[in-house]
Amino acid sequence: AALVAMNARTGEIVAMVGGRDYGKSQLNRASEALRQPGSVFKPFVYATALNTAYDSMAHVITPATIYKDEPKTFTYDNQEYSPGNFGDSYSNAPVTLRDGLVHSLNVVTVDVAMEITIGRVMNLASKAGLPRPARAYPAMALGTSEATPLQVASAYTSFATLGSRTSPVAINRITTGSGVTIAAPTPEKNEVMRPDVAYVMTSFMKDVVNRGTAAKVRARGFKGNVAGKTGTSRDGWFAGYTPDLVCVVWVGFDDGSQLGL
Repeated sequence: AALVAMNARTGEIVAMVGGRDYGKSQLNRASEALRQPGSVFKPFVYATALNTAYDSMAHVITPATIYKDEPKTFTYDNQEYSPGNFGDSYSNAPVTLRDGLVHSLNVVTVDVAMEITIGRVMNLASKAGLPRPARAYPAMALGTSEATPLQVASAYTSFATLGSRTSPVAINRITTGSGVTIAAPTPEKNEVMRPDVAYVMTSFMKDVVNRGTAAKVRARGFKGNVAGKTGTSRDGWFAGYTPDLVCVVWVGFDDGSQLGL
């Protein structure tokens, strides 16, 4: 297991857990283990979709745009791709863009990504600091492109701060023995998305916690002002944030075995 928490505005790493026993393994999984983020990547698909209000796409996608939650096969580069929902369950009914994310529907997510192009999605994710693959494939909409928990946390600061990504800072300052500061790293900031897009995405991810795949957070009695997203690849993930703090948790096996949560 690994955990990393960051101050969303300053980039300061306020907590980092790299594994469960440093005596047995010195690998810092929070900063060094590249893993498939799974569904915690999906908000970058939906943010790209909402951005159609501002880019050159002819069709504007809104939170109320309707998609069909049903099995579907997509064609890409003369190949076919048939993603499945978690547990292979489908409502076979129309769902809104918002509910596509709230209930983490894989087929709807790929449908959205194919409509706006997966290249656009990966461009936005790269602006948020996630590793950029050499080529983009439809499956990347479901978080198959690897990243570390620290990279995911830094990417999520772009939602928490209404659009601006903050790079992580692990050291406040370095001083000489007499107390003279010789280095004081400052975080890098860059705009990833417009504030209104980030605001609506936070509204989506509040719904994830209130009535979606992360509703158990509320069931356990947590009442804070929080937004977030669950992720299941071979591993288990949760990326969540308050207005000030971003926290990402990863659970899995070092050898990539199926966690089976």
